[in-house]
Amino acid sequence: MHAAETIAAAEAGKHILIEKPVALNPDELHAMDAAVQKAGVKTVVSFVLRWNPMVLSIKQAIEKGWIGQPLLVQADYWHGPTHQRPKKFERPRWNSMTAGAIVHGGCHAMDAARYVLDNDPIVQVSGVSARNSSHPETYLATTAAAVQFERGTAGKISGSTEFFMPYVFNLEVFGDEGVIRNNRFYTKQIPGQQDLAEIPTVLPDSGAVSHHPFQEMIDHFIDCITTDTESHDNLSVAVNTHLACFAAEASARDRGTPVHLR
Repeated sequence: MHAAETIAAAEAGKHILIEKPVALNPDELHAMDAAVQKAGVKTVVSFVLRWNPMVLSIKQAIEKGWIGQPLLVQADYWHGPTHQRPKKFERPRWNSMTAGAIVHGGCHAMDAARYVLDNDPIVQVSGVSARNSSHPETYLATTAAAVQFERGTAGKISGSTEFFMPYVFNLEVFGDEGVIRNNRFYTKQIPGQQDLAEIPTVLPDSGAVSHHPFQEMIDHFIDCITTDTESHDNLSVAVNTHLACFAAEASARDRGTPVHLR
């Protein structure tokens, strides 16, 4: 319902906070973006992990040159059933949805990878999906994508809702002068460093809503409205993230054929 409601809100002149995924296909996505652009309203997409301290630490470290030129980014969203909630993703309506795990939750990983690279657009995607007899083929519960960023960085992004494990969100960036692996780093800027050092921070290591920085995101949304500024996380920025997720699943259904994004 996000597409119809976003378009109606934009036409009514309302600023909009949109939960992810904002749409389930490219047609809806472009229609939403066109309506928002025409109305000139402010938008923020609920990629709430942009305000997670670990993600912010990684972005700041890259901006300070800790890793030099980013060569490879890896991001993973793994949120499957565990012993605590084994039936979580067995709801009948879940598997009937056409978009799979990399769209539903893996879009957080796709977005975080872009965010720490200063919203670098993704220009090419090639995806593969696991085949699991317990899921209908219409729902891709595990997808991994190789992506190419516009400024040259390579990426590996994955999303799954079927691993039997606790929630995990990984974000790693490898460069020619250092690496950042979640809350650990190794850099030329520390002469004689022998091993990965730890960054004191808060990891996005829980799928619980209360763990994520929604208040900070909403504060940012209000600030954008009151100061008449565009968000780094607006709908137009999120279009590329969603198109990359759609492309990953389309490519996986087509045996990994690369999809070029415009």
